[in-house]
Amino acid sequence: MSRVETMGKASKKNDLGKPVEMARLTAIEQMSGDSKKDTLLLKEMADEACEFLLSFKWCRNIRRSWFGWGVGGVCAVFSSK
Repeated sequence: MSRVETMGKASKKNDLGKPVEMARLTAIEQMSGDSKKDTLLLKEMADEACEFLLSFKWCRNIRRSWFGWGVGGVCAVFSSK
């Protein structure tokens, strides 16, 4: 089996089709980082993510947002509805 075929089969086994387990996420209001500075940077990133979503015509409002993982000022994963 070629590497491409192996990669294709592996991608079919991922969990991309599963719903997000909301119990594993933290409400943005309760989000905290490893330090005060990290928490501040994560909150800024969350605000920026919301502004980005709201910049699209199809996004009229954001009712709630959650934090999944992140390093302040570097990378973070959020979910919103």
